[in-house]
Formats: sequence, C-alpha cells, structure tokens
Amino acid sequence: MKVFPMGRFAIRVRSDAPLGLCAALESTPLPGLIEVVPAEESVLLRFSRAVSPDDLKYLSALGPEHITAPADERVTIDVIYIDAIYNGTDLAEFAQMCGLSTTSVIARHLAADYQVSFCGFAPGFAYLVGLDPALHRPRRATPRTLVPAGSIAVAGHYSAVYPRASPGGWHLLGTTQAPLFDPTRWPPATLAPGTRVNFRSVREQTRVTEPVVDTTPDTHFSSGAIEILSAGPLTLIQDLGRQGMSRYAVGSSGAWDISTHQLAQRLVGNHESAAGFECVGSGLRLLAHRAMTVAVTGAPGDLWIESARGRRAISANGPQSVQATEILHMGPVHSGLRRWLAVRGGIDVPQTLGSCSYDMLSHLGPRPVTAHDRYAIGTETLHEPSVDHAPREYDPTPDVAVMIGPDNVLDTAQWERFLNTDFTVSTDSDRVGVRLTGTPLHVPSDLMNRPSAGMVRGAIQLPPDGQPVVLGPDHPVTGGYPVIAVLADPDLPAQWVPGGTIRFHLSG
Repeated sequence: MKVFPMGRFAIRVRSDAPLGLCAALESTPLPGLIEVVPAEESVLLRFSRAVSPDDLKYLSALGPEHITAPADERVTIDVIYIDAIYNGTDLAEFAQMCGLSTTSVIARHLAADYQVSFCGFAPGFAYLVGLDPALHRPRRATPRTLVPAGSIAVAGHYSAVYPRASPGGWHLLGTTQAPLFDPTRWPPATLAPGTRVNFRSVREQTRVTEPVVDTTPDTHFSSGAIEILSAGPLTLIQDLGRQGMSRYAVGSSGAWDISTHQLAQRLVGNHESAAGFECVGSGLRLLAHRAMTVAVTGAPGDLWIESARGRRAISANGPQSVQATEILHMGPVHSGLRRWLAVRGGIDVPQTLGSCSYDMLSHLGPRPVTAHDRYAIGTETLHEPSVDHAPREYDPTPDVAVMIGPDNVLDTAQWERFLNTDFTVSTDSDRVGVRLTGTPLHVPSDLMNRPSAGMVRGAIQLPPDGQPVVLGPDHPVTGGYPVIAVLADPDLPAQWVPGGTIRFHLSG
C-alpha cells in the first residue's frame, strides 16, 4: 500500500484490496477517523482532526495480514432486456459493437457474479465489477442528457444501475423497477461497497419512479414564522452537513465556510450545528412575524432593519434584535461573496439523511430559498446571545496556501507555472466546484487517465483542458481527474468573487 496526504484532514491509501482495507479500518478505526471511502484502487480516510505523522506511519505499516474480507451481502435485481422501454436502448447497437447477438449479450450480462467496488457519480450509483470481458467497451462518444431512472448499463469493465434520472454516457441494456435509492429510508441505498449483485431476467415490470421527498419549507404562519420577501441571487439552508454518507455516494455538503457558520450560530446562542441561511451577495429581505435575535457573519457588507419608524443600520458579527413586523435587509457586500445568517433557535426545516443542508449536486435537502417562503424557528438553544471572537478578514486578491496533492502528474516546469500563474475565478463556478482560468497546465495524456478516487473539499483537480477546478462542499464523492494540490484552508473559496484573481503558494 502507498499512503498520500490529501490536505490537512484526509489521507488517500492506494491498495490492491480497497474493500478489505475499508473493512479492517471500520472494525478498528483510527482516533478521529470519521469516514472511510472506497474507490477503484484506493481508500480515502477523512478525519475530524489534522492528519498526524503517526497516522501515516500506521497506515504505511499495514500488510496483507491486516486486510479483512468484506461482508458477503447479496442482492438480486430483476431486469427487462428490451429495446422498447425508452424508445430504443443501446442493446442491439451494443451487441453489434461487441460482435455478438443480443441474446449472447443478455446471457453474458446475466451470468456474471458482480460486486459493488465503490459508489460515486450520483447518490446510490454503484460501480459493479465482474462484467464479462467480452462486454468491455468504452462509454458512448456522446453522452445522453438524461438517462431514465432504473436503467441497466455497462461501460468499460463496469456494470451499473442508474438509481435516479441523470445525464450519462453508458450503454443501456435494459431497465429495472428496483428501488435503489430512497433518502427516507435507512440505509438509503440498496447497493453499498462490497455488496454482491446478480441480475435476473423478467418479462414485465412497472416502470421505476423516483421517491418523492417533501422538502418544502413550512408554509403556515406560527409564533416563530419568518417570511422571505426576496431571496437575492442564491440563499440556501445549510448546517454542518451529512457525515458518513460517502459510501452511498452522498456528499457531506454543509456550510461552505464551516467556522464562519459556527460563529454565527454561537453569537445567537445556538448549537454550532443549527441550520441557518447561506447567502450569496445582497438582496435577501426577510419579514419577522415575531421578535427574534439574529447574527450575520462572513463577507463584510451593509445591513439594516426597516420598520414603521424608519430605517436603521446594524452591525455584523454580533447578536441583533429584530422586532415583529420589521424587515431585515442584506445590503451590498463590500468584499468577498457569502454571508451566513443565524436566527436564535435555528431554522426549523425537515432533515434529509441527518442534515438540513441543500446539496446542489444531489439536490438533497430543503430546496433553495425563494420569495414568499415561510420558515418556522426552532426552540433549542445553548446559552444567551453573546459577542464572540473577531471575524475572519477577507483579502480581495488572496495568495492561497496549498499542500501538494496525491497525484504527481506535474513536472517541475508545470508545477512552477501553477505556482506563478494569476488565475481568474470563472463565472462558471458554484458550490460543486470553482473553475479557474489562466495559462493552461500541461499533463501527458497517459497520466490523465486515472482510476476514480475519493475527493475532499478544497482538492484542486486538473481536467484535460489544463484549467484547475477547486472542489467545493457539494463536490462529487469520487472523481477521475488528477488532484495536483489541496487547499490548506478549504473554506476560503466561499469568498472568491467571479472575476477575482487567485495565486497559489506552498504551505509552510
């Protein structure tokens, strides 16, 4: 096994038996280990603390005798292999590509004994190994914009089932009605790493439908209701996110700047894990239907309260009182991009898989805030509102510290280019990833094709176009692009303004 630090709080371990290594680590976990994420040829370990030299030493010393056989759970999935389900699957075309009859393709796909290698791409999407080598073919040259839920597919040496409708470039062979992912049940996914899978051919099924999860905010006025008059460019409900869900391809999400979110909650006397608003830019206006205490942290900007008596400015980074019928305005931001608004008692919305956070990639959690939404306020608090430590200062042209990533694909000249380029933050950026533009970095094509591996927020991936992408809190659980570096502070991109300039340097 080879061990690679992946930022301050994670380690990637390359292993010939990732599932066995996962089983061993889950039975005797390291102190502070919060998640073990298997991938194609590696395992990602995420910690609640900084990685220590002892962690690296312990993992480097693991040998074959420490590998544990994963639990042998088995699932049978009924399949209809037929072209007419989606107005034409790829079965006949794929059979011709393989030089086989459709009957032979079906027989070979059915005969294989599959095992879930890892989950990624979308919640509940399992990569199944064991596909007959005669069916190994690259993905479609042109991906579909929408693959129906329940599609049985193959690509490369994997087979899979699409648990929900999504884009995809795999070859579709049939369909199933098996409920593979449902966030209202536990566990939410039918298939998890290590699960054994067999397919069984059937003649008739009802077409699969995705579970409908009601995440609509409370629309009834109550003693604790607040009303959104306008939501600004983007306002989301966020807390500390979902931990331990990566094995089902569900990312952690959560507030982009964890420490600043926690500060806002402490200022109003909440638990640090309480749900609040994450706001991009200006424009959020909320009407109080009862007296409440609020606090705003993050990017500096104008704040004021409007009432029948007029308008009064208020300061950020401290508890503020808002009376019934008053309107809180989030005005222009002076520098940075995002602010966090906490309300004493927390925003009371239903949890999805243990969190109130909205994930922009998986669309789990309460939908983005819109005008006329009404939210109840919770009642659980820790202490009286109080002034906390000084807020973080934001540099509009930051020089950002990075740690060397686990994928050594840049030669000396390209690494120097990476550290000496002024990158521009692209407008095509969101909570999934921040795209940077600058002098492209060059990596030989044979080094770009890498096995999928676990990802962390703050990881800097390098796509084929040579323009880095910094992963945000809603990043995919796994990814195949090389990780050339990892931010020393993964919270920083929350304040990177599109059009702004970023320069990297090695962390000391």
